[in-house]
Amino acid sequence: MRKFAIVIHNHQPIGNFDEVFIDAIQKAYIPFLETLIKFPKIKVGLHTSGCLFEFMEKKKINRYFDLVKELVNRGQVELISGGFYEPLLFLLPEEDRIFEIEMMNEYLLNKFNYNPKGLWLTERVWEPHLAKSIRKAGLIYTLIDDNGFRKIGIEGDDLFHYYITEEEGYTLNIFPILKTLRYMIPYHPVEEVISFLKGSSKVDEILVYGDDGEKFGLWPGTYEHVYNNGWLHRFFDALSREESVETVFPSDIISLYPPRKRVYIPPTSYEEMEEWALPYEKQKEFRNLKEKKIDRTLIGGGFFRNFLVKYEESNKMHKRMLFLREGISKNSNAYTHYLRSGCNCAYWHGIFGGLYLPHLRDAIYREIITAERESKRKSGFYIEDYNKDGVEEIIYRNERFMLFFDRRGGRLVELDDILLGKNLTNVMTRYRESYHSDIPKEENPHDTGVKTIHEIFRLKDKDALKYLKFDLYTKESFLDHHLNSIEEIGKNKPCLDMYDYEISKDRLLFKREGLSKEFVIGKDFIEVTVSMSKAANFYVMELNLSIPIEDVEVVERGTSIVVSKKDRLSIEVSREALFRFEPIYTVSNSPSGIEKIYQGISLFLVFPLREEYNKIKVKLGELK
Repeated sequence: MRKFAIVIHNHQPIGNFDEVFIDAIQKAYIPFLETLIKFPKIKVGLHTSGCLFEFMEKKKINRYFDLVKELVNRGQVELISGGFYEPLLFLLPEEDRIFEIEMMNEYLLNKFNYNPKGLWLTERVWEPHLAKSIRKAGLIYTLIDDNGFRKIGIEGDDLFHYYITEEEGYTLNIFPILKTLRYMIPYHPVEEVISFLKGSSKVDEILVYGDDGEKFGLWPGTYEHVYNNGWLHRFFDALSREESVETVFPSDIISLYPPRKRVYIPPTSYEEMEEWALPYEKQKEFRNLKEKKIDRTLIGGGFFRNFLVKYEESNKMHKRMLFLREGISKNSNAYTHYLRSGCNCAYWHGIFGGLYLPHLRDAIYREIITAERESKRKSGFYIEDYNKDGVEEIIYRNERFMLFFDRRGGRLVELDDILLGKNLTNVMTRYRESYHSDIPKEENPHDTGVKTIHEIFRLKDKDALKYLKFDLYTKESFLDHHLNSIEEIGKNKPCLDMYDYEISKDRLLFKREGLSKEFVIGKDFIEVTVSMSKAANFYVMELNLSIPIEDVEVVERGTSIVVSKKDRLSIEVSREALFRFEPIYTVSNSPSGIEKIYQGISLFLVFPLREEYNKIKVKLGELK
């Protein structure tokens, strides 16, 4: 009898809208379990993220917990552990990744009286050193996409077995998740899926299906298909009746058969993720190579950590999180906020990743800044290469603000309002993505039927193409532009020369030949004085601020400008200036299609230079 393991992963990220959580719970997570409970012969491995557990507890959504408890007690569900707040484990220090796994283990024991044996890898991203951390956290197996196995030459029927790997002598059982099944379930007719499962009668073979619970009701068209049209009911019914296929837990297989052999899987994830991690200009080349069916061992694909290179905003969040970690203890409430800030979804972009979603990035920074407020870090300057680029940054904190300055361009890369729990500079650069050249100009009326999320490519926002624009540089603040014409605004990169610096109390002085910038940081303001020799007709200072579009209210008052009354934010200048304002909209892909997203505002303070030597003051502070 052939063995078939079904593993379902349910997760919603920290910071997602309540209505999205509720929609997923009511349309996908609970209906799946309600269908499963009708078929007592069917076994399923179930992973639920701590973010989702906490939301359901807060909202008193007891139905999910009741169903899970009953299914566990009936022996139908094997609970699977993971990092509690769904982090990418390899982006955390080892002691923290082990702590988060143990945190989930303890939660499952306390809530369901269940000791998990396996771990769900966040986004199914594997790095070899994780074997040690997972075993040290008390677990014996995980699941990795078959893509990683094919990279080392394991293909065909050899994927119908499990293997063992090790790191520093710590062994871990690993199961291949079959891409074929991921694309068949729940989209192909039930009969086709059953036929595939029956393809061999070897007793020690196991076929593993592991995928997101959102496929069963939340993704476009799936609720109608899976529940109203009865696909899941028919599938479980057919499995229950099929004598040649038996559903099992991964842990059952470990107790029945030894692993096929010892292997070492390189860093990997599912193929789509490895494509998204590549530079945009290389993604089509990667797809073309795969279509030519070149030996998979000869094609590498992208490496997840490349998202930290591809998107500066991702690296900033990650390194900001690690900088925070240095100042807190594991026994503090700040530590919990630190762990929550590692929730993965805001750190990457593909179809699913939420880097382009401001509310998810805001949530990460809110956790970081809340932890920072509770950490009681002393006021003053800190000199440290916090973003790990080989050049020291200058960091300043007082009771109200925390600022991160980069010597290249003497620019401000992050401005945290500690009291508000908000990064005021959390905007998104408009990057060129590989799919931008393929965006359909209108909907295809013949594009019908339920499809996998990877096959859906449509225009969600009809006017998105009007906002398609790409930036030449990362959108940060106090950027210096030297222009001969106002028409050049936004068409040239800022000056990013390396500055020398001096610090004293609440002052930071950047200096280079022909220009100096002195920052004074007060209790409720930041003032910069720029002294320069004339290098062009205009000096333009650029600020990029994450102010909600509904709160933007640009009102000029002589030498001052009110940017947001709600945030009580104003800018004052010491001399005549022109104020240019531009909303930042990105155009990005999502599960529901191509959409435009408001990211913040760009403010250009334009100063005509009439003298050979010029001195300009700009003050960013509270509206009085």
